[in-house]
Amino acid sequence: MKIKLFLIFFVTLVFIIKTFSQSDESVIFTFTESGKVTQSNGKYSVWKNDKRIFKNLKYVEYLVSFIQVLDKRDRIFYIDKDFKKKKEAKFSYGVCGTVPEYVYEIVENKTNYSVVFYTGYDNKKPHLVETDTIDKSGITAINFSNGNSYIRYDGNHSVGKIFPVYPHAIIITKGSQQGIFYDNKLEMFDSVKFIDDLYLV
Repeated sequence: MKIKLFLIFFVTLVFIIKTFSQSDESVIFTFTESGKVTQSNGKYSVWKNDKRIFKNLKYVEYLVSFIQVLDKRDRIFYIDKDFKKKKEAKFSYGVCGTVPEYVYEIVENKTNYSVVFYTGYDNKKPHLVETDTIDKSGITAINFSNGNSYIRYDGNHSVGKIFPVYPHAIIITKGSQQGIFYDNKLEMFDSVKFIDDLYLV
């Protein structure tokens, strides 16, 4: 009888420890049918069929058909759909040819700049909208991310990007400072550079 009670107690104890030890571990996303990524106490783990195969990771991000990983030593590597560790990842994308096209233009007036926006879809007549006006005072230079007062791109521009892209944000120079004008708001910085679809400030 004592052995039976001990076994019941032991099994119950193991169940309780297992339950509470995983209670703070939350699933961030699933990866294939057999994989998932969890986070616990600021650390990430990659699981395959309920078996932890990578642990103590600083950061994990899902990128199309790979997981990008930053390990505890700040090294980047990738995990493919077969859960194999890779130094590099090769991505392939399919894009659609029937997407909207966007054209933005900065038009100079006497006291301000107007931002004019055209959009067309499937070779139909573009639609013109005046979106924002910017007060000219103090501005020594104004342009889009391409360095011009005119920018054109289509709906496939952001394909494959893991972050939002804003090619039509405007870079403004006022004296020794530069700023980014977007969504009718201007934020000033010491300097602004546009590199690989990112604004470096």
